[in-house]
Amino acid sequence: MADRFDFVSATDRPALLALTKPEWITVVQTALSELGYKVQKIGTHLEFPSRFAQVPYQILVIEDGFAETPLADNMTLQIVQALPMNQRRHTTIVLIGENYETLNALQAFQMSVHAVINYSEMPLFRQLLKKVISENDSFLSNFREISQRVSQGK
Repeated sequence: MADRFDFVSATDRPALLALTKPEWITVVQTALSELGYKVQKIGTHLEFPSRFAQVPYQILVIEDGFAETPLADNMTLQIVQALPMNQRRHTTIVLIGENYETLNALQAFQMSVHAVINYSEMPLFRQLLKKVISENDSFLSNFREISQRVSQGK
């Protein structure tokens, strides 16, 4: 992809897109840029493991039909679902598709992501993402505090 060698600095807020439909790429990329994220994209499932391992992405947006594959064959989603929690905790993961009820916590839990968004709600993506990020940060704040105290020996 064009941004393959786009470097990420310590002050950047990196986001990774695993989307195929051009209209959703535009919507998501615009929303993330407006929220101050540095957006990178992948075009195939094979790019995902190395990209995700190299950069501590704060946001990951996956389309359930990414790379023109059915949900059951979505290798990127399968890799994310199989990652241990310590490798996925730093990333807010959003799954988009036509078979989800937007922000349905049970469906998100079932898919091992933080949130699901239906295509019909994509015009509201920016607002929905802000809500998801806020809720995820709130949920993990106690964990992060305790982890920091333990690492400092307090």
